Amino acid sequence: MAEPHTPNESAFGVLRIKAGPDGGAVRLGVLVRDLMKRHDMARAEAVTDLLLPRLQGDSPPALYLLQPGGNALALGDREWFQTGTGDAAWSIGAGSTIWNVKREPADSLGHGTAGAVAWLRLVWASPKYADAGMDVREALGSFLAVSEADAAAVWGWGAARVVALSMVSVPEVVGTFPLADLPALAAYRTANNRASWADGNQRELVTAAVQARGGDTAAWASVAAEIGVKRQTLQAAVKRERKRQTPKVATSFPALNQLTASDGK
Repeated sequence: MAEPHTPNESAFGVLRIKAGPDGGAVRLGVLVRDLMKRHDMARAEAVTDLLLPRLQGDSPPALYLLQPGGNALALGDREWFQTGTGDAAWSIGAGSTIWNVKREPADSLGHGTAGAVAWLRLVWASPKYADAGMDVREALGSFLAVSEADAAAVWGWGAARVVALSMVSVPEVVGTFPLADLPALAAYRTANNRASWADGNQRELVTAAVQARGGDTAAWASVAAEIGVKRQTLQAAVKRERKRQTPKVATSFPALNQLTASDGK
């Protein structure tokens, strides 16, 4: 896979959310490129399968907007629109002519993180847009960022994992089992995406979580989204590892048969 183009990050603002060694920030565009490289994926697939699932749910990582001369600001309740930039804009309405132009406001995609996720799904997750679209300075999405600690713990961000180790308990980073819960499993799979699902207590965590949520397809989809993988991938992996570990039961015992035959003589 070709090395992705990396823009000059200083053009997007200060990569910090606060002072101190744990105050660094990672722009989402850079994080997506890191996911693309580590997982050998196209941008649309990396955004859909790895980035967005972790930004949804009850307690997603906080999103920030980079600032030109100070710490990044929390995204808050900012509204997102169905435009190429995410900002409010006007579109040409139905029935317009060159003599009579009707301008209509662009549709809203929602507020805060939910709105940002909807916009990212509309633009960054679309295969019809080029990767360079993540670096358009006129687009609000280009200034989105997360903390380095969240980037490391949630998505396995490279060198920043060192920061995460000092701040959160992530057993998978140091390769120890058992894993405590699904967030720990998600971080483990992000950092070790080629590891066997049979290692440690991964299958047990998945099975217990699926059963607790009803055991149906929706439960599998919910658990898969929390881990950051596709439902079909998760089901196939867990079932495959179960099959590998099922011991074969012998159906005949030649030595015992021979002994019985000799006793009957």
